[in-house]
Amino acid sequence: VPEYNTLETFMRQKEHEEQEKKRREMEARKEKEEKETERKRKKKKHKKLLAGIIGGTVVSLCIAAVVFICQIRINSFDYQMDQAQNAYAGEKFDTALRHLARAEKLEPDSLETKILKARIYMDDQNEAGAEKILLSVAEKDPDSAAAYGELVKLYERKKDYTSIRDLMRDANDSIKDTYQSYVCGLPRLSQKGGSYNTETRIEIQDIPSGTEVYYTLDGSDPDESSQKYESAIELNQEGTFTFKYIAYNEKQIPSEIGKEEYTIGCEAPGRPLIAPVSGKYD
Repeated sequence: VPEYNTLETFMRQKEHEEQEKKRREMEARKEKEEKETERKRKKKKHKKLLAGIIGGTVVSLCIAAVVFICQIRINSFDYQMDQAQNAYAGEKFDTALRHLARAEKLEPDSLETKILKARIYMDDQNEAGAEKILLSVAEKDPDSAAAYGELVKLYERKKDYTSIRDLMRDANDSIKDTYQSYVCGLPRLSQKGGSYNTETRIEIQDIPSGTEVYYTLDGSDPDESSQKYESAIELNQEGTFTFKYIAYNEKQIPSEIGKEEYTIGCEAPGRPLIAPVSGKYD
C-alpha cells in the first residue's frame, strides 16, 4: 500500500473525528440550552403559580377582613348609632331609622336610641309618635334631662303650655332646676280664705317679673281672658266669694289654679239703751 494513501486515510479519519466531535458538542450545547430553557420555563411557571397562590390568599384574606369588619360593624352598637346620627344630620330619616333598629336589637334597653328616634319622628312630623316615646323614657328614667328637654321643645312648638306645666309638676327637683324657666309657681296671697266680719282686702304678693295673674270671684276657673290682677281686691259686700287665680310666666306657662273661699258678714248692731227705763211717771 502506498504511503500517501495511509496519510490521506488518516487525515480523513481525523477530519471525520473532528466533525463528529463538533456535532456532539453542538448537540450537547443544544441539549443544555433546551434544558436551561425548560428550567427557566418551569421556574417562571412556578413563580406564576406561587404568585397566583399568594395573590389568591391575599384576596381571600382581604375579603375575609372586609367581611369580618362588616360583621363587627353590624354587631357594633356604637357604629350603628354613629351611622344613625350621620343619616339624621343629613335628613335621611329612613336610613337613620334602619340603623336605629339594628342598634335597638343590640341594646334593647338603650334610652339613647329612643331619644334619637323621637327626634327623628319630630322632624318627620310624627309628633304623636315622638311624644309617646319621650314620655316612656321619662317614666323609666326620671333623671333624663334629654327626654324632658325634647318634650318641652315638642309642647312649645305646639304651643301646648298646659302640658309643659303638667310635665314639670310631675318632674323631680333636679329636672325642675334644669328647666326652671318652664316652671310657673303660684304667687302668695296676703289673706287666707275664711269668715270675716268686716270687709277684706286680698293682695297677691311676690309676683315674679314677667308673670301676670288672672282671677275670678264666682268660682269659675280663670284663664288669660279673666280679670287681670293689677291692684288689691276689695271684698266689701256681704256674701261668700270663691276666689280663684292663676299665673302665667313670660314663656306663657300657666301655674296651677289657686282657690280660697271668703265669707263676708257684718255684725248686727247691739241693742240700744233706752233712758229712762220703762215704768209709770207722774
